[in-house]
This record gives sequence, structure tokens and C-alpha cells, in this order.
Amino acid sequence: MASDQPLNWLDDDQLNPGQGRPRYALVGEENGTWSVHDRQTGLPAILDDEMLVEMTFDHADNMLELMNRIEEELRRRAGS
Repeated sequence: MASDQPLNWLDDDQLNPGQGRPRYALVGEENGTWSVHDRQTGLPAILDDEMLVEMTFDHADNMLELMNRIEEELRRRAGS
């Protein structure tokens, strides 16, 4: 049964105890590709003026890790 919503998949290794959910999450699309979505905006993430959409799972997973690490570093610097 097809759904109007993409399949959501959270990369559990991105969770940091005490910090809650990571900002970015993987979303599986109906066409078999993967996207990195920003949970704050509900939109695809953007890196270097490119939307992180229509990627293989491995590429999207790598981009997810990168985006969450960037966000973590920005939060760390803001708290210094």
C-alpha cells in the first residue's frame, strides 16, 4: 500500500545522550532514493547550495552524519 508520506528512518548512532534528537534525519523516498531532512524546518537540508535529496542510502547516511556533526559543532561554539 503506497503512502503519501516518505518513509522516515533515524540513524540511531547520531543520538547523543542528554542532547535529545539530532537536527537532521534520513527520509526514504518512494523512488528508492534517500534525502536528509532538517527537523526544524521540515524541508530537505542544504549544504553548499545543494539540497541533499535523491541520494543512495550510503551517500545520504554519510551526509546525515556530516550535517549532524556540523550542527553539534555550531552548538558547542555557541555555548562557549
